[in-house]
Amino acid sequence: MSSTDRPGLNVIGAGRVARLLARCWHEAEVFEVRALVTRRPESARAAGRFIGSGRPATSLDSLGPAEFWMIGTPDDSVISAADALRACGQVRSGDTVFHLSGALAADVLGQWDGANRASLHLLKTVPDAAVAYASFGTPCITLEGDPPAVESLVPACRALQAQILTLDADAKAVYQTANVMLCNYLVTLTGMGVDLYRRAGINSRKALQILGPLMQETLNNTLDAGPVGALTGPISRGDAGVVRQQLELLPPEARDVYRSLGRETVKLAAAAGLLQDSDVDALDRVLADVSRCR
Repeated sequence: MSSTDRPGLNVIGAGRVARLLARCWHEAEVFEVRALVTRRPESARAAGRFIGSGRPATSLDSLGPAEFWMIGTPDDSVISAADALRACGQVRSGDTVFHLSGALAADVLGQWDGANRASLHLLKTVPDAAVAYASFGTPCITLEGDPPAVESLVPACRALQAQILTLDADAKAVYQTANVMLCNYLVTLTGMGVDLYRRAGINSRKALQILGPLMQETLNNTLDAGPVGALTGPISRGDAGVVRQQLELLPPEARDVYRSLGRETVKLAAAAGLLQDSDVDALDRVLADVSRCR
C-alpha cells in the first residue's frame, strides 16, 4: 500500500501518547502522518523523527488537508486547541477530529460544520513514548463521541490489536477517575510504602526488590479472584489491635490514607464473609478513633 492510499492524519500537540499512537499507526500503514504542529518547532521535529513521518508545521494554517485530526495536547489545552483549529478553517465536512484525553468527552471539542468529533483514550501508562512503544502489547482503547467518528476510528484501533471499549459521554469522567485510582495512586501508595520501609532501616532499592514479587502476586490474585477473593491482612482477620498499633506508628498524612483505605477494606472483608458483626464494630471504632492517633 502506498502512502497516498492511506487517509491523512494531522497532529496538533505531539505529546507522549500522540507520538506513540502516530508511530504505531504509521508503521501499521493505517494513516499517512502528514503534519505536526507543537508550541515549539524543535518538539515537532523531534516528534517527526520518533514517528518516522510527519512534516513539522509552523502554524495550524499551514497543516494542509487530512481526513483525521488528532489533538494530543494536555487536557487543559484541548478546548483552546480545538477552538484554534476550528477557526483556521482547515477541517472539512466529513473529517474526524478527536482528542486523547481520558477525562474529557468529545463534546468539549465544540460544534463543527460537518466534521465529526470523538475522544480516544489509550489505557496504557506512557511515562516515555519509546518505552511504551517497546511494550505496546494489546492495550485497551476507549472510544466515545459522534457515531460516525467512533466508527471511523474502530479500524485504526483494530489495526493496533487493541481491545476496544465504547463509552457514553456521561461515563467518561467516572471511567478516568477509576483509572487514576487504580494506576496513579498505586504509584503513590508504593512511594508511601517505600518510605515506611526506610523507617524500618531498609533502603529504597531493597524495598522495591522486596515489594515487587509481593505486589505482583497481589495483583495476579486480585485479577484472578476479584478484590473480595484476594483480600488478606489484619482487617480480613478482624485484628483490630494490630490495626490500632499500625495507625499509631504512622505519620499523620499516612495515617489518614490508612484510615480511609481501611474503612473500605472492612467493607470488602465483610462482603467476603470474613468478619463477624463484632469484628466490624471493633474495626470501625479503631479506624474512626482519631484522638488515639494524634
